[in-house]
Amino acid sequence: NEGSSLNVPAVMVFLVPFVAWNLGAFQFGRDQTGGAIGQGYGAVRMWSQLQDLFIALERAFFVLDLEPEVKSPDDPEPFPVAVEQLEWRTVDFAYEPSRPVLESLDLVADVGTITAIVGATGSGKSTLMSMLLRLYDPDQGAVLINGIDLKRLSVEDIRANTAIALQKNVLFTGSIADNIGYAIPNIDRDRIVEAAKIACADEFIEALDGGYDTELGERGVKLSTGQRQRLSIARAVVRDTPILILDEPTASLDAVNEQRVLSNLEQWGRQRVVFLITHRLSTIREADTIAFLEEGRIVELGSHDDLMGREDGRYRRFVQAETTGRAEVIRDD
Repeated sequence: NEGSSLNVPAVMVFLVPFVAWNLGAFQFGRDQTGGAIGQGYGAVRMWSQLQDLFIALERAFFVLDLEPEVKSPDDPEPFPVAVEQLEWRTVDFAYEPSRPVLESLDLVADVGTITAIVGATGSGKSTLMSMLLRLYDPDQGAVLINGIDLKRLSVEDIRANTAIALQKNVLFTGSIADNIGYAIPNIDRDRIVEAAKIACADEFIEALDGGYDTELGERGVKLSTGQRQRLSIARAVVRDTPILILDEPTASLDAVNEQRVLSNLEQWGRQRVVFLITHRLSTIREADTIAFLEEGRIVELGSHDDLMGREDGRYRRFVQAETTGRAEVIRDD
């Protein structure tokens, strides 16, 4: 017993350092392993990010290397000083050969007129207007200004002389004046105010504390949808181009402001060619000519009264369906 008791301290002398050393070695190894694993995860994450970057750069360089399908001619003709007439002459177009979008389409719009492009979704309305901007060229036929094929004009000249107001135009952080006149460097304030008056935006602008110098939040969040839409129209009007395209220009306006805006545009457009892409009947009625599209063809052409006078007309059925649909919505409300 006495011999055994004498061995305990000796064992402890050797055991404690041994355990301490192994524990330290274990903790060191664990830390090193954890660090290595963390570095491994970091390397994998970095490699994944680099892969994404390489793919994005590859796509960017691919786009930059693309040759535009629509080009200006080497020796373009000057853009007409005064636009008298626009014409789509026997136009065929398809994004895919097996699915034609426009077929044998004929349309003439004279200066001083408002032409409404009407039809169901997918009937070719937007494509028709895209031809005017030379975003696409017809597969067959031609689009002409004063009898001149657009292919003989500079793409830059065509787009510089065409303004477009979309239903959802983007507004940016800055003053109201900057948002209206941003496309024209050093624009005179009087022109901005005049455009705002035509779009019936002047009243709400002047009611703001800063007036035309009021700073808008990101995407114009400080304004209502109708106010943003009127600024969109003012932005197009201020460019003072001979051709104006309005895509659902009054969709977010109340009946009173809609009629005021359309009346102003009618007066402003007496020396211009104006196109409306819309489903709103109150807007369509104000047009001089209505082109009703079905499956890429203009199946009816005329004023609202003329087309409504056709007992079995497609436009008349369209109006009746729209009116019935709205009546049902009102009853449901």
